[in-house]
Amino acid sequence: TINAPDRLDYLRQGLQDIMASRISWEDKVLVLDKELTQKALAKVSGPIDETQALEIGKKLGADYVIFGSLTVAGEGASIDLRAADLGKKQAAEKFFTQTKGLDEVIPRINDLIEDLNDKVFERPRSQQTAGKGSLDTRAAAAGEKAPIALKDFTLKPLSPQIIKNASGFDLAGIWRSTILPYALRDLAFGDLDGDGSLETVIISQNAVYIYRFKDEKFELLKEIKGGRNDNYVGVDVADIKGTGRPQIFVSNFRGDGNRSLVVSWDQGNYAVVAEKIPYLFRVHLLPGRGRVLLGQQRVGELGVGRTHQGPFLER
Repeated sequence: TINAPDRLDYLRQGLQDIMASRISWEDKVLVLDKELTQKALAKVSGPIDETQALEIGKKLGADYVIFGSLTVAGEGASIDLRAADLGKKQAAEKFFTQTKGLDEVIPRINDLIEDLNDKVFERPRSQQTAGKGSLDTRAAAAGEKAPIALKDFTLKPLSPQIIKNASGFDLAGIWRSTILPYALRDLAFGDLDGDGSLETVIISQNAVYIYRFKDEKFELLKEIKGGRNDNYVGVDVADIKGTGRPQIFVSNFRGDGNRSLVVSWDQGNYAVVAEKIPYLFRVHLLPGRGRVLLGQQRVGELGVGRTHQGPFLER
């Protein structure tokens, strides 16, 4: 159960996925399909108590049930998790923590799940955190060169897009969003609806998110979900048609071929206006010509030889 304002819908949408990924343990702990769980929960009205949670778990044939609540109060939150073994007649294990800010919610939930995995599933913490070393640690282990200094910042050699503060920079003057409940793959900006304000477009593996920064809040305007097999690798925003309103070009690099799509502001809503396009997109700013959309098709099968070659097409 999540007790939070509507502006925090990203918590409702992402926490179940985050918890499932942290609890899942290959060959030992299998998390039930999300759709099955949601169908069972949809039959219950109001907040779910322990008795209802255990009953749902039994109907689904689960061995364990993990449930709880997240309550947001002001800028802080309290998190309560419980884990019950359906094969034993004993009280559920309890895990509780509080945060001072909403940006601490995801890290604190990770801490609680580590405790839960250790106590309930006897999963050593060393196995839960292995491989999570920082870029600095992994770079050193791989013999990478030291980061390259660039004025007041540092460029990481593993990814030049990642910039860290080197010295003397006041982070208090920088706005920071809350932690996003998904892995960001790419982002772009543009005035998509023609109101004079910039929107932010973010893609994850198979979803497009459109945000607006207003009144010190990063507000989610629209989420457009793709298919299970989609693999979004890039996003661009540009007014290619000259309508005064840019379109969103999402490159979708799937195992069975490119299936890219275009999203546009249409009659008061964001919608997919073209899909299953067999090209990967990139928008370039060319001298004297402005923004130009380029596309390239795949040649051959994924992972065999050159997956992309031949001429670029231009719009």
